[in-house]
Amino acid sequence: MRTGIETNFAKTFLLAISQVQNFSKPLIIAAIAGKENVVFCNLYDAETKTRIRSEWNRDADWLGIIDSVQTKLQTSINPHIVSDEAILF
Repeated sequence: MRTGIETNFAKTFLLAISQVQNFSKPLIIAAIAGKENVVFCNLYDAETKTRIRSEWNRDADWLGIIDSVQTKLQTSINPHIVSDEAILF
């Protein structure tokens, strides 16, 4: 899947993934059609099938959210190492 950082899909994904505390559990990423050529992202806990909800904020600090998610991912991948090196995905 490819998306640009300025798309509604990427932004709704980032808002939802920022709510996740435990990245060792499986997640479901769902593309949801909007009007015309708009696609949104819903994120679900794969075990409970519960949607991970986040409030839409057009003016969110996107770089701050990305940094926070990368830090959480890095910590969950190797909890003994914490550095400022970005995780690319």
